[in-house]
Amino acid sequence: MYILTFLFGLFHQTLAFNNFSEDALAAHFSEVLSPGSQVWLPSSANYTSAITQRWTIYPPAEPTYILALKPALPSDIQIIIEFASNHNIPFMATGGGHGYSTTLHSCKNGIDIDLGYFHDIKIDKEASTITIGGSVKFGELIQPLFDVGKEIRLAECVGVVGATLGAGLGPYTGLHGLVIDALLEVKYVTGTGELITASQTENAELFWGARGAGHQFGVVYEATYRINDATNNGELIVATMRFHSSDNASLWEIMKDIGSNQPREMSLAFQVNWNDEFGGLNIIINAKWIGPMEEALIAFSSFLSLNPIEKIITQIPWTSIYGSSVPGSGSFSCDRGAVSSNWAVNLYTISIPAFTQTLQKLARFYSDFPSSRTSVWSIEKFANSVTLSTPDDETAYPWRNTTIYTFFALQINDDSQDDAINAFGASFQAEMAASSGYDDLRVYINYGRDEGEEVWYSAKKLPRLKALKRKYDPMELFSHYNPVRISEHSLSATRKSFPLTLQKIPSLFIHPPFTITTLRDIPKNVQPSLFRARFCPWILPALVRYVIAPQLLTVPLSSRNEQLLDLLFFHVLNPAMATDELIDHVQRKLEETDAKLTTKCFTSIEPYITWEEESYKGRIPVPLADLELELNEIPEKYQKTTMYSSKLSTNDWR
Repeated sequence: MYILTFLFGLFHQTLAFNNFSEDALAAHFSEVLSPGSQVWLPSSANYTSAITQRWTIYPPAEPTYILALKPALPSDIQIIIEFASNHNIPFMATGGGHGYSTTLHSCKNGIDIDLGYFHDIKIDKEASTITIGGSVKFGELIQPLFDVGKEIRLAECVGVVGATLGAGLGPYTGLHGLVIDALLEVKYVTGTGELITASQTENAELFWGARGAGHQFGVVYEATYRINDATNNGELIVATMRFHSSDNASLWEIMKDIGSNQPREMSLAFQVNWNDEFGGLNIIINAKWIGPMEEALIAFSSFLSLNPIEKIITQIPWTSIYGSSVPGSGSFSCDRGAVSSNWAVNLYTISIPAFTQTLQKLARFYSDFPSSRTSVWSIEKFANSVTLSTPDDETAYPWRNTTIYTFFALQINDDSQDDAINAFGASFQAEMAASSGYDDLRVYINYGRDEGEEVWYSAKKLPRLKALKRKYDPMELFSHYNPVRISEHSLSATRKSFPLTLQKIPSLFIHPPFTITTLRDIPKNVQPSLFRARFCPWILPALVRYVIAPQLLTVPLSSRNEQLLDLLFFHVLNPAMATDELIDHVQRKLEETDAKLTTKCFTSIEPYITWEEESYKGRIPVPLADLELELNEIPEKYQKTTMYSSKLSTNDWR
């Protein structure tokens, strides 16, 4: 039962940050961060203008913060991460603020590390490279690159680094490939607190993981990319075409005919939405051709032959690409504060019946939920020949052969309709996945929701990613965004390894040497404290199911286990109420899971008994360096004793 002593401390520590008021935290960071840094409370004036706000504010997909920090230096990021982890305060880094996933909600009452001061843009024209800070957005690169005759893959108005770490898509994907294929170097503050540079020649395995799962290992505060010479003198053709919904089958046929033969210069973005001015349900195509007008007109001729109800075809400089987007798309993509619940699917092939049925269901959706008619069905199609030219094993991104990325951005403007609207989204995802051309559901990580690590990263890539996670983020600090798990249950809410304390109960003076390894050994008016205990994540699966309270988990437990945990924590947080019957019950549960604990599971441990009396205060060390416990292997004669000696080695048991 030694493990219970350890984990009860863990349970109590999950609440430890409540001992810090927001003002106290703000005062602390104001003192320890470099002079150029800033500290903001949510209640501060100008908070929303000083701190990067999130694109969506859909509550089930939102982190919550008690403090926002704008570090000026990489060392400031280290200080923040060290303090937050040591005091069990969750945190996340914000670059562009565009990331979406319902897993983000696991960051509650945390610290927002706003990278707004990491905003440099440095272009080396001769080397054809650009180095940027972690908060730079794609839109901020357009003019500087255009001015030197260069271009880079583009997304919408999102953070460059954040989008890159998941792969990076945009209108120039067909021409140049994924954004990760232009990435040359990243600079991290990792989950272990180290400043690390990763590239093809330095920390190459981390660089592999950064390209497709880069959010999992730390904060990227700087990145360097290869840039390309401007295509067609930096000009492109944009065609915006609007169709009645009755044209949908013909449009799907054209898209299917284009298939894998899509020209590299062409990008297609479909939006199915509601517009009262044009009779309700509409289909808009925003097509781009990175080349001359005469080629574009030939490429778009199949769509134009359907006689769109509205069309605008124009040649523009690269600098105007966002202003030329689909009417309304800029607002949808860039404005902050949307209550958007997103459901996405990767497709290898297009099923015309599935697309047609989805449009019919969307028509009913708009009828049933008129307050959600701002919802959009988005379909993106890029040529992927250049993307496929990079070998699959070159990067962590697993879905290079995807030909269509599609998702619903469901706007929930009436809380009472949340469940029904998400049921529609789940149905869309399941039905579209069934006709995707793949054997299972696959989702581009930057469009992910809660589907799971194999859906985002693939079973093939996960072993290498988990190995990287154990090396660079063994405590799973960076597990709030579409996480790679290295334990059965991620305790992202509990942080899993920081100073552990229990409230001391005074009045009994204890004379050294006093040792303790089981809950039974704790005197009724003394509780242990464990300090700086760091343990391996892999021990958790066998133990957490019965020992950690269900509200601390990111996954639900069965009702049977919840009843056990309710009973356990009602009694055991006060050892005086911990009966032998209850202890034996929990011990049996642990043994049923073949639970094992050894000192090898601790990277460092300094446990001791603390006590307090009016005339004396102190603490007694409990050395465990030469003690190894395996719960199922303790000999019978020692299982019944009231105390195990801390100097007893496993050799004495055999």
